[in-house]
Amino acid sequence: MNNDNYKWSLRKGGKKERCPQCGKLRFVPFVLTADPTVKAGPEYGRCDREQSCGYFRYPGGEVKADTNREYTPEPPKEPILIPREILPQHVDNFGNTLFEAYKWVVNAVELDEVMQYYDIMRGAHGECIYPQFDGQYIRTAKAILYGKDGHRIKTEDGGLPVWWLHKSPTVAEYTRGKELRQCLFGQHLLQRYPNASVYVVEAEKTAVLMAATDQHSIYERVWIACGGSQMLKGAIDLMPLMGRNVTLIPDDGQYWNWRRTAEAYGWRCIDIAPLKSRHHLPDGCDIWDVTEQLLITNKEPYELQ
Repeated sequence: MNNDNYKWSLRKGGKKERCPQCGKLRFVPFVLTADPTVKAGPEYGRCDREQSCGYFRYPGGEVKADTNREYTPEPPKEPILIPREILPQHVDNFGNTLFEAYKWVVNAVELDEVMQYYDIMRGAHGECIYPQFDGQYIRTAKAILYGKDGHRIKTEDGGLPVWWLHKSPTVAEYTRGKELRQCLFGQHLLQRYPNASVYVVEAEKTAVLMAATDQHSIYERVWIACGGSQMLKGAIDLMPLMGRNVTLIPDDGQYWNWRRTAEAYGWRCIDIAPLKSRHHLPDGCDIWDVTEQLLITNKEPYELQ
């Protein structure tokens, strides 16, 4: 039979396998409908943790049958754990392109203080370096260069470059043979302020600027970032948020995606689409875009409940 004519279906019965995304034993593989002993491959199937993971990949016509009766995943590697001591203890953020772009919109003293809270560093070319600090170790850090308007500087082909600490040869002794397991940006603040409410956004920049303009103190409200719209689907450990008063504020267009996660954990999720329409903002905006619009028009920032 030609491989292009294979018909696949989710296996009925049998032991569930380890999900390639969340690592839980809740994965149902695709198998040949005519012969359920033949799997499409370890990456094709569906995780039945639909709300907290949602992994689903359907085999296309080019997929060849995997006649191995059982798939044995490789044992997980040790996580990358970089000692906090190798990074500067205090950084002057003058020249940091994020600071320079927003010191006129946000109180410069407040912004500098918040950057110290988040252990933000300045790169050699003015990049804003966001460390992922879990409270004990640095998992990685990402450096982003901003223009004078506060938007990320693109490459000639329109890409948005990001430099990652864990890929740098300067920390090779801590990363060799290990794997990256990202943590939430600002996660170390959860330990420092155990009674504060937690607001989760996508971008690190958004978390920093919202914290700098928040009328509530950091003792009352901590802003953290997951680093991407899909990162809440098993890519980041959400256990540090358990037992906290958590509110998710996704970017415009991601509300229904994040709401599934919120419902799974009993958290609140805010849709900014009405705010986008009210303030005539573009598609894909986030809560900082709303706040910035209010600040530059000398209006009171939107008060989150």
